[in-house]
Amino acid sequence: MCGRYASVASRAELLERFVVDKSNADELCGQDFNVTPTKDNPVVVARVPQGAGEDADPARELRTFRWGFSRTTQRTSQAPVDLGIPTVDA
Repeated sequence: MCGRYASVASRAELLERFVVDKSNADELCGQDFNVTPTKDNPVVVARVPQGAGEDADPARELRTFRWGFSRTTQRTSQAPVDLGIPTVDA
């Protein structure tokens, strides 16, 4: 079973706690007591705005991300892997 968590903070609480400007924030779906890999989740990221110089300070953003494995990160080949370890079927 994969790890899960609860997301109970409101958008306003996250903006205040992490000092995020409202213009840099996505709308959130609300509280979720069973966050799973298939759901969008609030995440605070800090990155330098596009077009800003190298010396610019990063701006915090509140975005929604989906976590977990995606098909692009999984193996595309279904061929067995030979590890060179002898095995015995019982």
